[in-house]
Amino acid sequence: GEVFLATRLALGDAVAIKSMLPTDDSPQMRERFLVEVRAAARVRHPNVVEIHDFAELPDGRLLYAMELLNGSPLAHEIAERTLSPARVIAILRQVCKGLAAAHAVHIIHRDIKPDNIFLTERQGRWDAVKLLDFGIAIFMVEATVTDANVIGTPHYLAPEIVTGQPYDARVDMYAVGCTAFEMLTGQPPFEGTIKELLEAHVDRPPPSIAEVRGDGAVSPELEAVILRCMAKRPEDRFADMADLEAALCEAQIAAGLHSAWDDLPLPEVDPERKAWLAANMPSLHEGLGRRRPRWFWPLVAGLAVLLSVGATAAVMASQTPAAVVSEVDRLTDEARKAAIASHWVVPEGDEVTAYQRVREIETLGEDLSQERGKELRGEFASALVKLGDQLWPTEEARTLATLYYGWAVTFEPANSHARERSLLTDAEIALARERANKGDFFEGERELAMIARAAVSEDPEEKKALLAEAFKKDRPRSALRTAFLADSVRGAHIVDDADFDEIARASGLAGAGGAAAASGTGGDVGESGGNGDDDVEVEPDDPQTSKPGRKSGKNGKRGSNGNSNSGEEAELEKAEKDPAKSDSLVEQGRAALRSGNRSEAETLFHQALAHNSRNTAALAGLSDVYFDRGAYQKAVIYGERAVKLAADDKSLRIKLGDAYFGVLRYNDALKQYEKAGELGESRAAARIAKVKAKLGEG
Repeated sequence: GEVFLATRLALGDAVAIKSMLPTDDSPQMRERFLVEVRAAARVRHPNVVEIHDFAELPDGRLLYAMELLNGSPLAHEIAERTLSPARVIAILRQVCKGLAAAHAVHIIHRDIKPDNIFLTERQGRWDAVKLLDFGIAIFMVEATVTDANVIGTPHYLAPEIVTGQPYDARVDMYAVGCTAFEMLTGQPPFEGTIKELLEAHVDRPPPSIAEVRGDGAVSPELEAVILRCMAKRPEDRFADMADLEAALCEAQIAAGLHSAWDDLPLPEVDPERKAWLAANMPSLHEGLGRRRPRWFWPLVAGLAVLLSVGATAAVMASQTPAAVVSEVDRLTDEARKAAIASHWVVPEGDEVTAYQRVREIETLGEDLSQERGKELRGEFASALVKLGDQLWPTEEARTLATLYYGWAVTFEPANSHARERSLLTDAEIALARERANKGDFFEGERELAMIARAAVSEDPEEKKALLAEAFKKDRPRSALRTAFLADSVRGAHIVDDADFDEIARASGLAGAGGAAAASGTGGDVGESGGNGDDDVEVEPDDPQTSKPGRKSGKNGKRGSNGNSNSGEEAELEKAEKDPAKSDSLVEQGRAALRSGNRSEAETLFHQALAHNSRNTAALAGLSDVYFDRGAYQKAVIYGERAVKLAADDKSLRIKLGDAYFGVLRYNDALKQYEKAGELGESRAAARIAKVKAKLGEG
């Protein structure tokens, strides 16, 4: 095909346009072009070229828009020099991550080679990897693929492809091994005619990398990893790309190597192995270990001072003005102290944030300040990713986890793990950074930041104090925002329900998120009018054992809410565990949604959750609201919660499948549609056909 430079008028950014040649009009070439588009678009990962759009020209030619890359293929680099082992490992780890993402959505690339590994620049660092050319990729419908055609580039073909045997994603691993051999030696493992090459892949062992290279730079551990990738039998290779990446990390540790990409997220392998890697992998950043416990942070603050002293001496030798050196060290110390206090990006009151101090360092204009700013951004992004990872396994806490990932990319937009999970686009990241630079935050963002801090705190008292501040009575907020924040707390299980009830009562927001009713006037909640657990009890909301959500005081009387507010705020403040009220609010929410009033529906559904946090209809309603707005990730979050509570509801399966489809998670969408079909949902068949077409299985 042909590649052109173009500008997207809507966003004003430069993109690359790839189109078919006028001569490429055969059905086979069109199919190959379509496969390339589908495969690359389906694999959304920082190490895979991003596809923006697809179209057909009036003359029938196909084209697609992709991100514009600045750099060159790995093949150009290999043609000029052999690569150092550390650099090879850094590049291969990124290749592993990109291929792992492809394999996760059942795509085998089948043409991994130096020409299809593009080296570009990311945030001032070179050797950022982008995988290209999915033109002969294949979609794995079964566990293995059988194809009589020998497809691929002869120097990198796995034996099972050559012999026509069934194969799986490990053919890509074999090609990675051949590519790694070439990176280290400057030549592929086998040479000769095509016939000789194919026979060699099947019958001949590869030569020794150390002997071909001849300089003693390649450790036995690294050579063993690469040769295992090129094992003749797939079962003798690594289990998957994460297993291979972990082995590369282990070889790096054994050889004592450091690379420019040592801050990459560790591969998802078994916990014991990953913990060992975390403890032994070198880090770009000596200040904040990305996997340190909270107690380590005070030690870091002291160490940072010592490191700053050493840095000061070194920089003064290069004649950086002493006043600048002193200011950089002072601001560095303050930035790290702000990080220790968890004041990352969003300020609380007059507190300075780590982000503000990093920006101040960078505005000093000297080489030292730029280098220090870059160092701190990496440290803080890694720490924030760790906090996001801590919350991520709990589905109901993922809204808060995405805050941490979003803050991480605010510091370091190139952080691949954070980008994946934040689900922010480049434009959204740019906007977030601009707002952080200005300190431009809404009150709701400040409150949510406090809740996010509480979610990761290891101190129960700190958790309660932060939540009390977030729900402080004198903070002006709408009923919708209060309900949303309360739902976030309850869903993430930040504190026990009883503790949250107490916070809600003290804040005059009793029941926010399903808490107990506020203490009222008179003696209904005990003579002293106290708010403790002894004064109010919440009966279970199991209709078989009691009346739903009835609340009584010591004398068995209903507690009253002496609040004189009216309207939505009063309704929310009176909220208590009352499934009947929750169901009524859901019906009102549905009516509002049918009439097109999404904002009112959103408020009503959140209020319904305040009365009963397990109301699947309210969760489904919120999923509908966000889906209608195009906020598909939010639709996924509430859809997942609803399905978790009602796994046999075929309609909920359809809703969740549609939300997954909206965020391009086609495999997950297919699973939900298929489950809906098994449950007898008539709408499932058409959706299954549609998603299979997207997956290339139709």
